Amino acid sequence: MDKIKHYKILKFIPLLFLILLIWTPKVGVLIAGTAAHPTIAAIRYFCIPLIGLCIGSVVFLWIRKVDLKLDRLKSFARRYNMYILLFLSAMFFLIFSSLSILKYLTLHTCSGELGWYDNKVWKISQASSFLDALVIASTDYFQPLLIVYGFLYKAWDSPIFLQFLQTGAVVFGVIPLYLIAKDKLHEKLWIISIVFLYLLYPPVEYNATMEFHPDHVCIPLFLWAFYFVEKGRYWQAVVMVGLGGLAKEPLLLNAAFFGLYILLAKGRWKIGISTFVFYLIMFSLIIFVVQPGLTPYYQKLGSVVHGSNFGYLVPTNSDGIVGYLSKVIHGALTWKSRKVLLVVMLLAPFLCIPLIKGLKFIPALPSLFIAMLSLFPVHSAFDGQYTSAIIPSIFVGLIFALSWIRRKWGERYFTALFLWIVFMAITLNIAHSPSPLSPNFWDKRWSELYNHNVYKKAVRFDDMREIIARVPSDPAVKVVSQYNINTARLSHRIDYWIFPAGWKDADYILLDTWDPVIAIEVKQTPKKIYATEKFLTAKQIYEKRYREILYEILGSKKFSIAVEKNGIILLVRNKS
Repeated sequence: MDKIKHYKILKFIPLLFLILLIWTPKVGVLIAGTAAHPTIAAIRYFCIPLIGLCIGSVVFLWIRKVDLKLDRLKSFARRYNMYILLFLSAMFFLIFSSLSILKYLTLHTCSGELGWYDNKVWKISQASSFLDALVIASTDYFQPLLIVYGFLYKAWDSPIFLQFLQTGAVVFGVIPLYLIAKDKLHEKLWIISIVFLYLLYPPVEYNATMEFHPDHVCIPLFLWAFYFVEKGRYWQAVVMVGLGGLAKEPLLLNAAFFGLYILLAKGRWKIGISTFVFYLIMFSLIIFVVQPGLTPYYQKLGSVVHGSNFGYLVPTNSDGIVGYLSKVIHGALTWKSRKVLLVVMLLAPFLCIPLIKGLKFIPALPSLFIAMLSLFPVHSAFDGQYTSAIIPSIFVGLIFALSWIRRKWGERYFTALFLWIVFMAITLNIAHSPSPLSPNFWDKRWSELYNHNVYKKAVRFDDMREIIARVPSDPAVKVVSQYNINTARLSHRIDYWIFPAGWKDADYILLDTWDPVIAIEVKQTPKKIYATEKFLTAKQIYEKRYREILYEILGSKKFSIAVEKNGIILLVRNKS
């Protein structure tokens, strides 16, 4: 009797999700401090996911009661699985590589993102020896993996090539994901569905299309590592996570924690502990020895940690244990709305099912700690590169959790739950994807960084190209570019800075006074600068500082305006 009542209660779950929609205005208020348009943010993060939950739960309850026959679909998947996988992967690559390239060609990428890495990789490609290339790759960020990109740059030294490689690497993650799913789910229909979910997952799409960040290599490499662990090939797994760690020093912590995963999940204590200790020592040497020795900014501070958004975590920066714990709690509560949303949105497409296999998340813990403890809101961004080392754990956890559910509850519950997840994944893709399937692509209020306008030529495109062409192509010419102005002609320099850095030493300075952007260190950033109510004040502060530096440059008499057109200014150093 109790069991019958229990099943009757389940019928009201979809209605419950719909009733929760009345909380939308209150949710908008809660996330107002993290969004320029709170109402739209409430729709993206609350309304649309609830609708997906409602539709998916209806499908789940229906399939749970009927014996859904998928024989024809399964037969089709078995016969054409390779063709389907190739088609899905090719479409993903074509769409997101095209978007990335269009963004660059229409001058909508940044000198502080794609331009900065383009300059670094170009310098590596021009290095006279491997040691010089290693020094360049290890300066600022520790990224020896960029030496590979530098070698490839000798064949085609274009940011477009970097964007091709980035999207291709993310797509390459399909192969180990397919192999892991094949071992656990067996049926080709569900294996293809896992790949479909991977390619539909917004963080995967953002890692494939956002300018360029080497963090993306973690996705395929960590997936391969998980695959090798399941095959008992532990040393190959350790090498894979180590290669991923060479993309940026924080990722070495993920590599270290992969050793803990091998220890706790597989009981291989020798290789687990040695991996953990080795990569942890390597990480410590980099932030306390290598980086301070190569990067002038960190030479004054003593380590990367002291100069980052995590300086408060250094015990010597606190007075006693109480003060230290207070700072840790404060750091965790800073931008708490963003941090909660990040965790929810990472797991919502999969109904939090990957958490059933919690040990799979051990390698992802350092990235989650960074997001939770950082004082900088970008670290907890759902649409950023900081999710790269979390993605493999989510999908491996999903595969193993679904396999466990199938064994415990049977095929009918497994099928019903899988289809619910598919509905949720489609829903979250509509709400958060950078692709044309989402309103983010069509409405600037939904997303300023990924709407269709950033793939089109702006009104002043021709003026900008004309003025950029006035800068000599000689790599020895020193250039300063505003953060939101980027092209290879500017970044392929021996000395290249992002305004206002380096302006006193520059030969040319390129600015857009109609759209002023200035790089300011986090420690100098006004409190709650990203809060909606402080947005205009913050913008005024940034613009004021921008004007002050511009007037200082003009007042120094060291530079003259070579050309000025529609707010775009090219300053050239006066000859002595």
